[in-house]
Amino acid sequence: MRLKDFLYFSTIAKYKSYSKAADELFISQPTLSQAISRLENQLGVKLFDRDNLTVSLTSAGKIFLEDANEILAATERLKKKMKNISESNYGTIRVGSSQFYGSFIFPVLIPSLKENYPGIKIEITEESSDQLETMVENGELDFAFIPLPITSGHLTSCHMFNEKILLAIPDESGINSKLRLTPDKHWPYVENFSALAHENFMLLKKNMKLRIKADALCENAGFSPNVIIESQNMETLRNYVALGMGISFLSHLLASSNKPGILYYQLHDYSIVRDFVLIYSKNNPLSSMEKAFIQVSKEALSSFHCD
Repeated sequence: MRLKDFLYFSTIAKYKSYSKAADELFISQPTLSQAISRLENQLGVKLFDRDNLTVSLTSAGKIFLEDANEILAATERLKKKMKNISESNYGTIRVGSSQFYGSFIFPVLIPSLKENYPGIKIEITEESSDQLETMVENGELDFAFIPLPITSGHLTSCHMFNEKILLAIPDESGINSKLRLTPDKHWPYVENFSALAHENFMLLKKNMKLRIKADALCENAGFSPNVIIESQNMETLRNYVALGMGISFLSHLLASSNKPGILYYQLHDYSIVRDFVLIYSKNNPLSSMEKAFIQVSKEALSSFHCD
């Protein structure tokens, strides 16, 4: 059997017509008929029932079609991979992320990259957003995943997904019963955020981007948060909330893990939605490999997007 025999057979099955299939394949109808006859003789079964008006698959033909389509699809995937390699889509990309976001991003991104561009390898660096910016600007990294804003004028970015920051409260806290809520398809909205003014908060450290936003949010609501714990890791704060120790602001990525002991809320008047981006240097033109990395990243991480 030749590869084109599978294509001929699949095209006839698609159009249920030898003449239409021949037109699609740019071959003569007698040539197509002869190819199918040879294939049937090799297999020892009849693949099509054919009369003057219609062409239909036999029971053997239906079974053969499943594997034929799978072979054709596998062939196209292989062609794509070889094309990527021939176009120099192989090498090493140095990419950074914080430890927290990397735990979500790379388990999704790496399998997709391996499937589509097996020649591309990545070296991962875990640092804070500010440090990652500096490393990309200095040429120590090719890319980094960070939330906006970017402070350096020498960098540009490509949008990956929207991240929503949620209010996380222990599920046994009495404050839950005092909140005015509006239902939503994801998480209910809190209408009276200022009711939390006297609660204990656990926040990221003061120099971190989300902490700056959290402090501003509380200030806009008319209070200064009573911060009892500071951490560099959002997942650590999530664990403290689950233990009932206080309230925090957490990424919607954590909410999707359904850790027990926590209720999540959106803030109606003080919503925090952050653009999460892939940053790289403005000064260096992108190679075909780097363009491929950006495209795969956008596709792989699109599932993280939150409205």
